[in-house]
This record gives sequence, C-alpha cells and structure tokens, in this order.
Amino acid sequence: MTTQTLTPLQKAIIGLKEARRKIESLEQQKNEPIAIVGTGCRFPGGSNTPDSFWELLSQGKDAITPVPPQRWDIKAYYEKS
Repeated sequence: MTTQTLTPLQKAIIGLKEARRKIESLEQQKNEPIAIVGTGCRFPGGSNTPDSFWELLSQGKDAITPVPPQRWDIKAYYEKS
C-alpha cells in the first residue's frame, strides 16, 4: 500500500506514530547519563579545585581581583582619560 492510496485518517495515524517515536527518542536522550572524566580549575579567590570553588560560591565571597599583568597588556585595551 502506498501513501497515495491511504485515507487521510490512515495518514494521520502514521504521522502520530512517527511523532510518538520522535518524542520517545528525545525523552530518552534527555535522561541519558553523562560522565565527567576530568576537571581543570583556575578560579578566582584561590580556588583551585571544584570543592574550593563551590565553597567560595556558597559562602558568597567576593573574589574579584585586578587582571594579572602577566596575562595581557591592559594598556593595549584601555587608555586613561
């Protein structure tokens, strides 16, 4: 049976089945487990591990510091007014 010989109701049922398959596939992907296999940390405030960074955040500490001069030449980006 080709799609040209299907009734509108049969076509709608096929469309609904395809939509259900797509939804189920997306739901499965949403619940797919992930694995973190490594972490690199370079956070402000002396936080060099995920645990120490979380501690900094949970305590609400201010870790804003000036940009270290060895990172880049700040004068090349800003000028004094």
